[in-house]
Amino acid sequence: MKKVIVVLALLLAGVSMSAGNEELEKLYYNTFYKDHNDYKDARTNVKLMKAIGKMYSGYYDEKNQFSPSKEDLDNGYAVYAVNSVNDIYPNSRPSPADLKRPLACAGTPGEFKPLTLCVLPQSDLSSMSVSVTELKGPGGVIPSENISVRHVKYEYTTIGVQWFVTGRYLLKGAVDGYAGVPRMFWITVKLPENAAPGVYKGEATVFAGKKPVKLPVSAEVFPFKFAEWSENETYWMWYYKGYPENTWLEKDMQNLREHAMNCFDSGDPFPVKYSGGKLTVDFSIAERVVPLLRKYGFTSWMFDSGIQADLAIQTGGKPWSPAHRSALKEFAHLVAEKAKSEKWPRLIFTFDEAREEVEAGKLRDYISTKNTFEILNSEGLITNASWSSWGGFPRLDDNSKTADYSELCYLPYFNTTHAAFPPSQKIIDKVNELKKPLLLYNCGNNRFAFGFLTYQSNALGNSKFWWGQAQLGNPTSQYATASCAVYSKEGPVDTTEWENIREGVYDYRYFRTLEKVLADNPQADSGAIKTAKAVLAAVKDFKIASGAGTGLESDFMREAMKNFKGADKMDELKYKAAQSIIALQGEKK
Repeated sequence: MKKVIVVLALLLAGVSMSAGNEELEKLYYNTFYKDHNDYKDARTNVKLMKAIGKMYSGYYDEKNQFSPSKEDLDNGYAVYAVNSVNDIYPNSRPSPADLKRPLACAGTPGEFKPLTLCVLPQSDLSSMSVSVTELKGPGGVIPSENISVRHVKYEYTTIGVQWFVTGRYLLKGAVDGYAGVPRMFWITVKLPENAAPGVYKGEATVFAGKKPVKLPVSAEVFPFKFAEWSENETYWMWYYKGYPENTWLEKDMQNLREHAMNCFDSGDPFPVKYSGGKLTVDFSIAERVVPLLRKYGFTSWMFDSGIQADLAIQTGGKPWSPAHRSALKEFAHLVAEKAKSEKWPRLIFTFDEAREEVEAGKLRDYISTKNTFEILNSEGLITNASWSSWGGFPRLDDNSKTADYSELCYLPYFNTTHAAFPPSQKIIDKVNELKKPLLLYNCGNNRFAFGFLTYQSNALGNSKFWWGQAQLGNPTSQYATASCAVYSKEGPVDTTEWENIREGVYDYRYFRTLEKVLADNPQADSGAIKTAKAVLAAVKDFKIASGAGTGLESDFMREAMKNFKGADKMDELKYKAAQSIIALQGEKK
């Protein structure tokens, strides 16, 4: 009852806010309506949800004041660079820093680097586009085929119970511009693996309005590469498509790898059949998928497994009977032997969110979690628990006891939980006490969560739910506003969040590389050592906000990110980390 009252209060507050912002409501909805001209169902669904009170618009609180220059007025539009972390809303305006911001990036060989600019039309404009030349530098050129340009399409996304229109989908081709609404263009530069260090320069041209506008572009390549991944550093996305035919699976794997994921995650790949006391494991999926994992360089293969529940049903429906235990152990042995003999990438069996209050039929309770880990561990398989909280429910096997899942953290090889979320802190504290590998999940689909927060939590990787689960162009479909990539008939479509997640992984790798270089160079210049330690301390201290949601939400730091102003500071700290690596290695900038 209390939850219903809270939701009603929020809805009433939202209706009141909406009533006082008719112009913003019109601007937001009209922007969405125009950008979804090809998606009639999406427009209809949004109208319906608004009409029945299931969604209402919130608005970005814009404080920047902007007056177009004479050149802007003559051209019919303004052009300015923006930080890729910052969301773009229909009422966004450039800050003084944006108006001075160069279109520049910096990274190590092999990185994909974002350059983002906005075009702000004075009137409706059709077929706006951006092109970029090759970038010339001391080591030759970064060719034009390494540079892609996409425009950002506006979409509804949820923040709490409010729906905001933000720039989200990244699509190729020319795009229309609307009077007073900034349109972001996302330029991605892939720094060649063999690029010589130095600054590479070229030019971007914006085609819009009365005449094109040219902007200088630069990309700095650092004289070092990231430290190699350690065995336990694991970044992955929860891929809910199972194992489609290879044509589609390869597209998805390529996209995941190009966004810095080194572990592939999907559903359970090992169907089993138990009959007459005999267990058969079907390895056909694995035999098809393993070559693709090798081809695309995934070092681990993770999957959500419900094998303990499946075998309980097939062995007679009595969980943890002798037959059930024996079948689970035989399964573990067969898989472990197959993986070892054929040198598969490392398998990670994940068991999702032990819980006593619901879904007991899936054997996700305390005692089933404990038994499953013990049996799989006995065969040397790598196990992982995703803990949504530390428990607190009466145990199904013994109602006189409380389920405290932190007691089980010693069992799985990996423990995965939320960070910046108080209920999960007990899990984090216990894992750190045990000195076991910690991973994060569902902390937010943004750069901060995947980089700074992961490093600050002493975690070794991060993940996000629902990659590619939603279809392009319908924000009201299940998981649409939480998916980091959405799906079209051609395959995955990147979002601004997905691009920033990659930047977050790069942040993490800079900080870990600096740690390693610092440890490997104890005789380096004392000033360089002092500076490096100060940089890492500043990274540890960098904050946005603690999560205030339930941890089961899709992104419980979204509200903090809406008005986040620290994007430039994140870039500054990463650049300082790079300069410290160079100084410690005795290289010259």
